[in-house]
Amino acid sequence: MFVGRNSAYLRDPALAQAALQRWAVSDDAAFDAQCIAHVLDHGLAEHLYPAHLLKSWTAVRDEIGLGVPGATAQALRAAVNRLFGARFKQRHAMRTARQALGFDGKED
Repeated sequence: MFVGRNSAYLRDPALAQAALQRWAVSDDAAFDAQCIAHVLDHGLAEHLYPAHLLKSWTAVRDEIGLGVPGATAQALRAAVNRLFGARFKQRHAMRTARQALGFDGKED
């Protein structure tokens, strides 16, 4: 599902390594505590976004708990750290305008 958005990282190993270094997690326990705190006090208007954060973090945490190799665990944590560091675009003015125009055009 996310290959398109992340395809640059798949094509360019240097870009992938730079991203891993930028979003690396040095303290696993502190990172988990930070994720919990962020999900509980997310400041996001729509419930969908914190739900994605929660499901992604818990999936990674559970997968790492199953005993994946160290490098894989580091990459998974870095990916979740990047997700938690992203700014979610919550206002979609153009989409709302198109939907309103489409709805208005259907009224006859």
